[in-house]
Amino acid sequence: MSTLPIARRLKLDIFERGVSIDPAAFAVLTGAGSRQLVEHDYVTTGGLTLVLDDNIFVNAPVDYAFCGSPAAVVTRSGNGFVLESGSRSFAARVLPLPGYLFPKSASPRGIMTHADRIRLSPIDGCACSCRFCDWSLIPYATLDTDGLIDGLSIALGDTALPPRHVLVSGGTPRAGDRAFMDDVYLRTIARSPLPVDVMLMPRDGTDLIDRLVDGGVAGFAVNLEIYDRPTAKALCPNKEHVGLDGYAEFIAHAVARTGGRGTGRVRSLLLVGLEAPESTLEGVRFLSKLGCDPVLSPFRPAEGTELASTPTPSADLMERVFLEAREIAVAHGVVVGPRCIPCQHNTVAFPDGAAFHYS
Repeated sequence: MSTLPIARRLKLDIFERGVSIDPAAFAVLTGAGSRQLVEHDYVTTGGLTLVLDDNIFVNAPVDYAFCGSPAAVVTRSGNGFVLESGSRSFAARVLPLPGYLFPKSASPRGIMTHADRIRLSPIDGCACSCRFCDWSLIPYATLDTDGLIDGLSIALGDTALPPRHVLVSGGTPRAGDRAFMDDVYLRTIARSPLPVDVMLMPRDGTDLIDRLVDGGVAGFAVNLEIYDRPTAKALCPNKEHVGLDGYAEFIAHAVARTGGRGTGRVRSLLLVGLEAPESTLEGVRFLSKLGCDPVLSPFRPAEGTELASTPTPSADLMERVFLEAREIAVAHGVVVGPRCIPCQHNTVAFPDGAAFHYS
């Protein structure tokens, strides 16, 4: 029996099983078929972004293999939309895709907006080959920095999905491209009128953290992903060399340089569903002790990867992990993030008090 409020539990059900779109809603959302419904830029963001009551943001899968028995149906209601789930109806706002995607042939490379956040991806592909991720299936290439900055300017002016902040992320660069990546970080921070976060793997030493903080970075996402070391080695062999000590040193220094415990400026993602829940919770404890906000990202299988047939975690499992993680986090003076409410759209997190906000 779930102890979460029903709309929060529905979010987890949607993560597990996705949603379907009835014909009338589909016609409105796609302009009678003249534009795409979703953008499959990455599996965890490739759904329809919904907003339920109480500012619950949900990235709802619609067309993946695991959506065969959807948790809800998006239907029309007057001039708006509702989610029909069993005998219940939930008012839902549907966020559009960014206007600069249309026409697709003219959209800027390496730029995508999710909810209120622009994501800037300086490279195609990835130097790492994680078994659950399809990013490494893309041919590796660095993108033109000037083109990225120009694309950022376009996204900053978008009126369909106005942004509030920026994240530089995407794949991990090859060792020879780290200087390129660092230059993109610093140029983006310097050129953006909005706060800029950086998502990155730990590097040897902490010099890069100092450079980015001195350059004005707003925060860091240093994603541990898998806590259990044998599982991490099997699923993320290119990242195993960092080790827990490497993550701890890098994250702790980032926390210290961005105001300390409880500021929410450093977060780290753990994947729910690819290791035992006890291990995930140990990861939550590990990160929380460092003063870092843990983020729970439900595994979503990506087509073409080795784990494409692995099921999504059940809503019951996600609820259990969330409730226990919340207790651990609060005991250490942090929260289950992200703190940005719209950025919770693809994570097991909910707005809950003063720690959570619009960026």
